[in-house]
Amino acid sequence: MMAAGLQFAPKAATVSQNANERTMPGARIARVGQWLCVGGAALGALGLLGWITRTTFLTTIVPGQPPMTPNTALALLLIGSAGAARQRSDIGATRKALSVLAALVALAIGTGTLLEYGLGVDLHIDQLLFRNQTIGFARPAPLTALALSFLAAALLTLDIRTSTRARPSEWLVLCAAVTAFVGLMGFVFGAAPLYRLTRAPLIGLSLSTAVSLLLTSIGLLLERPTPGIVRLVTAPGPGSIQLRRLGAGAIVVPVLLGLVVTRLAAAQGIEDISIPIAILTSTIVVVGLLMLSVAAVPLNRIHQHLEASRAQTRNLIEQAPDGIFIADPSGRYTDVNDAGCRLLGCVREEILGKTIEDLLPPEDIERLRQSNVSLLAGATHVAEWKLRRKDASYVPVEVSARILPDGGWQGVVRDISERKRLEEQAARALEQLRESEERLSMAIDDAPIGTALVAPDGRFVRVNRALSAIVGYSIDELMELSFQDITHPDDLNADLALAGQLSRGEIPQYQLEKRYIRKDGATVDVMLSRSMVRSRSGEPRYYITQVEDITDRKRLENELRFSEAKSTGILSISADAIISIDSEQHITLFNEGAEKIFGYSKSEAIGAPLDMLIPERLRAVHRQQVATFATSPGIAARKMGAGSASVVGLRKGGGEFPADAAISKLEVGGTPILTVVLRDVTEQKRIENEQRFLAEIGLALATTLDYDETLSRIAEIAARDLSDFCIVSLVDDKGQIHRLRVVSRDPSYAWIGEVLQHVPLDEQHAQL
Repeated sequence: MMAAGLQFAPKAATVSQNANERTMPGARIARVGQWLCVGGAALGALGLLGWITRTTFLTTIVPGQPPMTPNTALALLLIGSAGAARQRSDIGATRKALSVLAALVALAIGTGTLLEYGLGVDLHIDQLLFRNQTIGFARPAPLTALALSFLAAALLTLDIRTSTRARPSEWLVLCAAVTAFVGLMGFVFGAAPLYRLTRAPLIGLSLSTAVSLLLTSIGLLLERPTPGIVRLVTAPGPGSIQLRRLGAGAIVVPVLLGLVVTRLAAAQGIEDISIPIAILTSTIVVVGLLMLSVAAVPLNRIHQHLEASRAQTRNLIEQAPDGIFIADPSGRYTDVNDAGCRLLGCVREEILGKTIEDLLPPEDIERLRQSNVSLLAGATHVAEWKLRRKDASYVPVEVSARILPDGGWQGVVRDISERKRLEEQAARALEQLRESEERLSMAIDDAPIGTALVAPDGRFVRVNRALSAIVGYSIDELMELSFQDITHPDDLNADLALAGQLSRGEIPQYQLEKRYIRKDGATVDVMLSRSMVRSRSGEPRYYITQVEDITDRKRLENELRFSEAKSTGILSISADAIISIDSEQHITLFNEGAEKIFGYSKSEAIGAPLDMLIPERLRAVHRQQVATFATSPGIAARKMGAGSASVVGLRKGGGEFPADAAISKLEVGGTPILTVVLRDVTEQKRIENEQRFLAEIGLALATTLDYDETLSRIAEIAARDLSDFCIVSLVDDKGQIHRLRVVSRDPSYAWIGEVLQHVPLDEQHAQL
């Protein structure tokens, strides 16, 4: 036998095999963003402290460079603090109001400064904190004011989302980050015009301001990790992995190259190159990151589609009725579906790691090696084998195997035990027919499955009791019919076509699943096996037909297809109540049959607890039993109720009714989904009670001829089924009334019956 199965997706798909490619949970990312905002606020606070204490180092880290102005320090402190407070979207109203207020103040500083520069006016904004400073000296640079305005506006729109792909706050934060990054590149390459406006007074973007703006920008992005850019960066898809791997290089490499070019130009005496190098480096970094982000989107989308397709393929394979196996090039099994495990009676872990030869009988090893030759040539090999089960028994199978492009083995294994059994039965029956007509007749009459001799025109020549029981006709009635008369019209043409081929000698025998119409009009599913007995001259004499009732098997197959019925709408036409519940025992599916039985509409039932359909006295026990079943391993379905007792349902109007119910369990994504199929058996129970009552009355009448004993027995039955007490009185030939028997339903009240039986009768009121 060759190793088996399609190369389906592994159970636990590993998105990344490198620890550096693992993404942090959203909460951790947001926490990092919060601390980055705190860092940005801290730099603003240090700058403000420097102005208060007149410590130059705290406002101008690099001597000779622009200092951080008081308004800038205040705005950075407000924006960073407001950003740190907005780590979660569900903060309290007070914190959110303070955050918005801080953003508004920072926005006023930024936009007011831009208006001063744009309109050439002095709004005295730079004199708010330190009035004794020289006018204009403490004014933030235009680049700083612009970045502050972007960040303040981003805070105000942090949780506004205009579409599924973009948020206004993200674009504003990115604009602020790019602004700060360009200024920072000016510092790195010594390109003063990129961060400084004038030399006297010294107005420009300070180094600490640029760093604070970058920290706060990155922090605000990280605080909302689920949507937008951060989600793209932290996603497990190949595009995001590529972005994480190349992102740092896209930033560092252009900067290093720019520094190298700047040093080489300085060594060659080339001047005034720092500005274009800084601009070019900034542009390359921004464009590079943008291109990586744009490329990551379709890659992630393709990856998601592939993962969904693999999951769907895996699900289909797991539901396949045939065993599907996978083996590596060395012949060791690497995967097997549930049907394959059931076929061998093993769990998956007991099969994985074994070789193909471990499951074959020793005498088949050489045949396996010979079949490998055709497989290695690229052919698909279909053959019958025997596989060793866990209990050391062998099961006959049919295997369709081939070699995969990667050198592994694949195949589909089908249990042919039933087919072999039917073939062996047909062979034995044929041999008996050839030996003697008498022995053939005995074999037909005593066969455990339906057997018949059928004339070439379809008339029954001889039938056995099993076939008579299957179709509901007596043997004599069947002898007056043909198989065409009892075959379902939709199956007749296929049967006639195969019978014609058999009669012409084109095929030696055939098997066919078909339907018979019973005498009572019901349809029965059968497996038909048919062969032909011919005369010495080769002329057809009669068909030998074997019929096996597979109604129960078809019923089980239909039950297995129940999960498909949920998605195809078949449930909606079921007369039975079909109800699905989630792990919290809330209703998720409520078909039309359930609406009719319980009286609730679907809109009333969906989302409601299952308890509303159970009488209050039974709810606690029922809830516990359902919970126990949901967590019980190895149990996929069972009948509900204790023993043969019916369960009790509760209608919308408060009425109770008896019911038969079964519950099944299906796990989806590790979550159990429970489905109950329930049938109202009120009418059935009424009929059963009536029949039992009448049967017991009839039995009492037939058991004895003693008049008094018969009446006493009838009184007991009546008291049990119809009333609390039953009093039997007799009127003799003289008109005298005699109390014969008083019976109580409750044995504990038998003493009352004894008292009543000895109470003298009042002939005027004998009923008393």
